[in-house]
Amino acid sequence: MPCEVAARFLILYGSQRGQAQSIAEEICQQAAEHGFTADINCLSNQHKYNLDSEIRPVVFVVSTTGDGDPPDTA
Repeated sequence: MPCEVAARFLILYGSQRGQAQSIAEEICQQAAEHGFTADINCLSNQHKYNLDSEIRPVVFVVSTTGDGDPPDTA
């Protein structure tokens, strides 16, 4: 019987008030329910991921704040 490996991907979020983080966490949970494994990180935690060498798919979840400004964590 072959060993099945769950497909992995990376979720990066930038959130001012937590909404984008909540959406990213929901994507992570839904992915797990469908046999995928997601690593989730805040965009400001650049030491935890390296987009230059990333080979997995990447999902970005980023909110805006005020008049369309990026969140502090992006």
